[in-house]
Amino acid sequence: MADPVTTLTSDEVAAIKSSWSAVYDKKKESGVTLFVKLFTENPSFKSQFGYMSGVADGDMKTLPALENHGVKVMDRINEWMGNLTNGAELVKQLKHLGTTHIALKVTEDNFNAMDSVLMYTLQEQGGSAFTPAAKAAWQKAWGVMKSVIVGALKG
Repeated sequence: MADPVTTLTSDEVAAIKSSWSAVYDKKKESGVTLFVKLFTENPSFKSQFGYMSGVADGDMKTLPALENHGVKVMDRINEWMGNLTNGAELVKQLKHLGTTHIALKVTEDNFNAMDSVLMYTLQEQGGSAFTPAAKAAWQKAWGVMKSVIVGALKG
């Protein structure tokens, strides 16, 4: 039976968690991969992150502030993994993320850009654990998650 909030089935949750485990096991590298991809594909986003001021693309991978932010994002996603079958709690966490990012001037465009960036990171860092079934489940889950986050961003 699917969760009434996330609409994820138990098989989808299992595929997501299995692929996530491989990514989270190397959370520092995964977080860096995510942000380097985000800033490479969306250079204008760098201006929203004070620690990126004046940083050349080639220097991003070794920037301690980017590493720290990447780890925080990986830890946050890991928290969400624990609530994939508890939609009400997951929504609470996602809304909190959205509202805290209002003051940071994060926009819907930032989260829309995460569609391909997140899938790229999961593919690169998850390797063989990121199966076609896992990808489909992640796309479904991220769609739900993003809609809640963006809704909170909009107030």
